[in-house]
Amino acid sequence: MLSDGVVLTDLCSGEVRQDIFTVGNVPSAALATGSWIINDAGSENNNTIGTSVVAGTGGKYNLTAGAVKGVAAVSQQISFKSGNCASVPLAITVNPIPSLSLSDGVVLKHICAEEVRKDIFTLSNVAPAALTTDGWIIKDENSDYNTIGTSVDAGGADGKYTLKTGKITKDNTVPQQIRFKSGNCVSAPISITVMRPKASGSGPKATGNLCSGVVYKDVLEVSNTLPGALVSWLIRDIDNNSIGTSITEGSDGRYTLTAGIVAGRAVRQDIILKSGDCVSYTLLPITVSPIPSLSLSDGGVLN
Repeated sequence: MLSDGVVLTDLCSGEVRQDIFTVGNVPSAALATGSWIINDAGSENNNTIGTSVVAGTGGKYNLTAGAVKGVAAVSQQISFKSGNCASVPLAITVNPIPSLSLSDGVVLKHICAEEVRKDIFTLSNVAPAALTTDGWIIKDENSDYNTIGTSVDAGGADGKYTLKTGKITKDNTVPQQIRFKSGNCVSAPISITVMRPKASGSGPKATGNLCSGVVYKDVLEVSNTLPGALVSWLIRDIDNNSIGTSITEGSDGRYTLTAGIVAGRAVRQDIILKSGDCVSYTLLPITVSPIPSLSLSDGGVLN
């Protein structure tokens, strides 16, 4: 018999249920010599998926569901035999575990916020009906929530699925895990890291009032960049980068800023970091001020 509250129609391939069977009406000595009979439904001697039962704790028995391949669940019957007498069989159903994989050549370790990647997921071991009734589980790492709203939708080719990463309103990274659930059976996760690159000042002159034409060496630092991606900069004022401010590589992973040329008035600019196609969310503001001009009055002599 089954332990209280146990249901065995929702087993997943390879799942272990501990202490779920109890055998009664059998002398203790006969328990050791008895045997378990496990057959596929409609068969007398075939356990095609390898389901097994072994001793558990407190006189109970553990069930290990067999390995189901393909999309079809496997129905089986389990009974205990002592001598020539066998128990009334218990019915179980073992369901396949969905398999979630990436399409060929796709790398998802790091991906931009609000990016769409079409047709990158492939699902197998899922019955066609489950594709419309079951669904995706997307959670932040070590969390029960999808805080940024990442989603997966049907793609446009060959039954594949499209990923749209969520919105990040800070320049940081959000590790997430994506699974597909069919019934009670859940695929192994695919891990992604959704990110926005971050630029910050590394010295007292990194932001604020800068002077026209002055070179500020190693004042900018970057983090959360895509591995192997090119770092570039967008510098904007009311008329794009009208004064010609520039940023170049410095030393020790830092960047050097050369303030543009201004005269007569200060110019406020915003600096935006790009890593590959990923753009920082936070603008880094600077103000470039003209350098005062000092001259002698007419006829002045400073010998």
